[in-house]
Amino acid sequence: GVYFGGGSGSATFYGKSRTVDRADFRYGGFIAGYRHRISSIFRLAGQVMVGGGKLRIESGRLIEFDEGFFSVVPELSLGVSPSRWLLLEARMGYFEALGSQAVRPLRKPQLGLFIMLGTN
Repeated sequence: GVYFGGGSGSATFYGKSRTVDRADFRYGGFIAGYRHRISSIFRLAGQVMVGGGKLRIESGRLIEFDEGFFSVVPELSLGVSPSRWLLLEARMGYFEALGSQAVRPLRKPQLGLFIMLGTN
């Protein structure tokens, strides 16, 4: 069925390279998706998160970059549910960041494995 929600993520990196002492990356947005039961244990889903975020890069006491961006994250997933309370899911998607040239390195494919407990 159809589902709606929200999501967010954040990360801070320290000393990633010789020129960057700290990088803060934060994003979040609205999620809409559809999950279809293929059989009694298999599920196929597609979703998209639309929102925004912020990237800040510091070098010493100097702020090299501090800018917001718009993001779109489409995902497809295949899940196996061997019981009512367990769902194992493999996801693949793409993080698309729209903004200045500085946010282009954020554009990356994403892969994930998830274990979800509860009623599904």
